[in-house]
Amino acid sequence: MKNSSSHPPPFQPNLIVQRKFRFESSAALTSSPVTINDLFDLVCMAATTTSAYGVYNSVRLRSVEIWGPMASDLKPVTVSVEFLSLNLGTPRTLFSDTSMGSSICAHVRAKPPVKGASAMWLLKGGTSIFNLTLPANSIVEVALDLVLQDGSGAQAVSAAVAGATVGVLYVRSLNAINGNNLVPLSFPTI
Repeated sequence: MKNSSSHPPPFQPNLIVQRKFRFESSAALTSSPVTINDLFDLVCMAATTTSAYGVYNSVRLRSVEIWGPMASDLKPVTVSVEFLSLNLGTPRTLFSDTSMGSSICAHVRAKPPVKGASAMWLLKGGTSIFNLTLPANSIVEVALDLVLQDGSGAQAVSAAVAGATVGVLYVRSLNAINGNNLVPLSFPTI
């Protein structure tokens, strides 16, 4: 029989969400950086027509997946994800694929290196975490763990905001700081 005076189990007060976000590229990108702030700013709420605040306080990157469309002239296209070294002595990690003919698109599914900084819980900052190379009209899917910490306040998004509706929840471009051409699918965006 279990002791009725045992302590209650530990309680996790933070809200942790696992979520995939899907984006479409409106332009070709070559080694285009995605920063930690881009990940933090993905989900935000408009406070005014020109300002918004991020909803989450901590983020962890789980994976990046890219599908690159075949070119109409059957020239091969290449997609790649390069996880950057956020500390000295850690090598960069590159995942790349090239399309074949008219039936096999370029496709990469990449996870950050297990012991690399890009796989750890991240705090808001302007450091680039990975680079993307892809043709226009590619689909990019990013899987994240997002944390809403108990007692933490919202932080203003890093990239400019225009035309927002107060109180609406938005998903921003994956590269809102450096290009703003990876547009979210199925969500309102600013």
